[in-house]
Amino acid sequence: MGVAIVLMVKLPARPAGSRAASRGRKPLATVHRTDLWGLRKHKYDWLNHHNATNTEWTVFVPDPPDFFFHPRNAQHEQEWNEAWSIRRAFVLSGNGVKTERDHVSIHFTRKEVEQVIADFRRLDEREIRWKYGLGKDSRDWSVARAKADVTAHSASKPFSAILYRPFDVRHTWYSGAAKGFIGTPAAALMRHLLAGENLGLVTTRQTKEEFGVLATTVIAGHKSCAAYDINTVFPLYLYPDGEEAAQAELVPVENGRRPNLAAAFVAAFASRLKLKFVPDGRGDLKKTFGPEDVFHYLYAIFHAPGYRGRYAAFLKLDFPRVPVTSQPALFRKLCARGARLVGLHTLKLASEEDVAFDVPGPNVVEHVVYVPPRAAMASPRRGQKPASSEAPAPPPVPRGYEAGPAGRVYINRAQFFDGVAPVVWQFHIGGYQVAQKWLKDRLGRTLTHDDIQHYQRTLAALAETRVEMAHIDSLINDHGGWPLQ
Repeated sequence: MGVAIVLMVKLPARPAGSRAASRGRKPLATVHRTDLWGLRKHKYDWLNHHNATNTEWTVFVPDPPDFFFHPRNAQHEQEWNEAWSIRRAFVLSGNGVKTERDHVSIHFTRKEVEQVIADFRRLDEREIRWKYGLGKDSRDWSVARAKADVTAHSASKPFSAILYRPFDVRHTWYSGAAKGFIGTPAAALMRHLLAGENLGLVTTRQTKEEFGVLATTVIAGHKSCAAYDINTVFPLYLYPDGEEAAQAELVPVENGRRPNLAAAFVAAFASRLKLKFVPDGRGDLKKTFGPEDVFHYLYAIFHAPGYRGRYAAFLKLDFPRVPVTSQPALFRKLCARGARLVGLHTLKLASEEDVAFDVPGPNVVEHVVYVPPRAAMASPRRGQKPASSEAPAPPPVPRGYEAGPAGRVYINRAQFFDGVAPVVWQFHIGGYQVAQKWLKDRLGRTLTHDDIQHYQRTLAALAETRVEMAHIDSLINDHGGWPLQ
């Protein structure tokens, strides 16, 4: 968190004969800006000895259309403004599911959700409130309305998987009724992820942390990709329900599901690539391309380290934007890389074979301790310089935990996942340290066989993601670099 101190001066109107007045417009304000970083004492000392006259200011005039109060790279900003915002590229989007009571509505297994639903059907409101530690009701969630929702759908079993956190798919009961068992279900949006096979893109409009994006095949929560910012979900396909009105901005389709892509956005791809668009699936990428190719392409772009670095300032303030290449060869290669990333992040391609979990035991997550590889823990020999003076020193190994030739993630004193590189352990998505978060959320639980395999595949997917990100940057550099041509 930070503090902004703003001093604004309103100047008198310009004389009638001034240059700005003669052009019939108001002159833009001049901004003087400086930033101060450090401990509170340092800031107080600095403020005690500085004022507006002896401060070293960065002076600039804000640029349209947003007029931000900090200077930005004009070249990069022009590129950014010319690219397609995904909010314009996808016709339908919205916030993720917000339960209002996660500990009631979202659980690790379907069996646990079934027990909660059974309680809401048979217990009275007072008993429910006591058993689940529920305090006061809120505007969007109450015990009475949740019970009424469950009762009204007693003949159905709308249980569903939900992407709760990165790589953390849990279980819920989803009727779609607003202010029911789930407070804000975003039913008009999420039904397209429930109606049939689909893909969804999860990201944020702005972020306080590093930019994050995820693919999902199931409904997604409002904090599934970023910890501190509301997540927005963009489904790739829209399924008909017989009641939707015709949307002129969508690509026309005679029947069945249709791509949730603006016709103008698709036309921009077709024009730049000289390819024909097919409205479902994937094209051959020689003469045709499809909605899934577009999804894979933008997924690759959003994971390019070069993209994230070049547009970091803009990603903190707006939805990501899609630069459209005119090079069919680059498009094909990025589609392939993006398709692999989607497969890894939905765990369809990840394997559990690279990470071992061989020590028998109770499988209870008592604590989470990461121990780097033995080589990383070794001190440099006498006269030998460290590999990098800027590299952080490895944390000390807690007493009782043994380092191995590869990194280990201990879940208790005896059991560990073996083969976890430090860069995989430290991998972040939208502010979440994925490998640590997944296990810490399960403290006190016994990992099942499926849990263990899921975590092994998650670690493998994170390792492969780093490799794919490097490949994407290399491909872009081989085809002219940034900005994309």
